[in-house]
Amino acid sequence: MFDYTFQWRATLRALPDMLAGAWVTFETAALSMIFGVLIALALTVMREAKQPLLRGIGNGWVSIARNTPSLFQIYVLYFGLGSLGLHVSSWFALLAGITFNPGGKLSRWPQGGARHAGARRAFAGHECLPGLPDDHRPAAAADRVLPVE
Repeated sequence: MFDYTFQWRATLRALPDMLAGAWVTFETAALSMIFGVLIALALTVMREAKQPLLRGIGNGWVSIARNTPSLFQIYVLYFGLGSLGLHVSSWFALLAGITFNPGGKLSRWPQGGARHAGARRAFAGHECLPGLPDDHRPAAAADRVLPVE
């Protein structure tokens, strides 16, 4: 039943191509993480801005990113822009598609932290430090717990 013999020669011949593909995968993943975090920070600033246009762009990006799958965004970037005459490489469409989605989703984390971490909550971790003066400690246990939305 199990009389298959693995063909090592074919695998070893293809090894350089497989290693090149692994490097492209690593490069794409690293770039998408870096660009995603940068976009998330920019979106956080935009969503907290006083100008309605910036807030609207930030909120719209996050809404689209949270409500559409990454594969759909990659298809829109590659096939949708191509149908409009803007042809992008498949690698660029992939990178932009998998950066767009996490950028929108990650933007909510720093925004939530900035909203809920008041000045007194910044000292909640000092309870673990021995020798800290009492005037740096929170007054009540409620100050150590972040509210749940």
